[in-house]
Amino acid sequence: MNIINLFDLSFLIFLLLSVNFILGKNRLLLDIPSYSNHKIENNKKTVLSGGFFIFFSLVYFNITKNINVEIIYILFLILILGLLSDKNILKSPLKRLIFQLIIMIFVVVIFKIQISNTRLFFIDNLLSNYYFNIIFTISCLLVLINGSNFIDGLNGLSCGYFFLVCLSIILLNPANGIKLIYLENFYYLIPILFIFIFFNILNKNFMGDNGIYFLSAFLGVELINFANLNFNYISPIYIVSILWYPAFENLFSILRRLYKKSEVSDPDTLHLHTLIYYKIKNKFNFKFSNNLASVIILLYCVVGFWLSNAFYYESSILSIILLFNILVYLISYLFFKNEK
Repeated sequence: MNIINLFDLSFLIFLLLSVNFILGKNRLLLDIPSYSNHKIENNKKTVLSGGFFIFFSLVYFNITKNINVEIIYILFLILILGLLSDKNILKSPLKRLIFQLIIMIFVVVIFKIQISNTRLFFIDNLLSNYYFNIIFTISCLLVLINGSNFIDGLNGLSCGYFFLVCLSIILLNPANGIKLIYLENFYYLIPILFIFIFFNILNKNFMGDNGIYFLSAFLGVELINFANLNFNYISPIYIVSILWYPAFENLFSILRRLYKKSEVSDPDTLHLHTLIYYKIKNKFNFKFSNNLASVIILLYCVVGFWLSNAFYYESSILSIILLFNILVYLISYLFFKNEK
């Protein structure tokens, strides 16, 4: 694995500033509050540069470090889909979901992405069927993509969460037999996301749908490959335990809307991170309520990630950690639900 040097970091900063300038010039891709109802404190002058910065950063490392990220070129299609959403050209959530489905079918079939094992007999028996496996794998990726978009409402939250995901992976102990193939892709995402988070906190750039679609799809595929390669050393539940938040946010949001008999496609400002933000803002009127809400959520996630890394092979313990995280989410939601 090639070490990232000062020149690489300087180039990434230059690249982000260049992408921000190009997309911001003549208002090519700026945040429009009316297009992003799930976001908080939108700023019309903030550039939605996440997808393009991450894509070109990975291209740079592919050229200079020879990392294996060829899949990003077909995933550029989902970046473009996110761009159409950011520009409000593709307004319908249903149409966006259909296009996501089509793109992920191409990705899964062309690159032969499959979830090979879950250690749950009845599911693994179904996964042995090629077509069921494709449907199941695509469904998991779509849940991750859309759940990640749901949590992309506070500065630093979505990119910070995936920064922690990458950090957790590279902190796994390779001495226990974990294979390093695919590990380098998480390694190179660390500086990319760190630099983006820094400017994101300063309101200089947002992920946008283009960024969160691309990043979550890429990481979802990489985590499947990593888990398959290291099945004998890592429990499949480990991957679930570090991706639980966006996945459960998606499921809970859908169930909540069905319970209230509201349209699934309606704008939603009742996500947990939104309620926590309003609690802080209403109680303390704090200037940086947005950033503080993100920090609180991410600090909680750090604890869960640390525990997951400590028991990355123990499926039963990981399941308890997962259920505990969900329970904390539900209790927190009940506590904060009247803050909006």
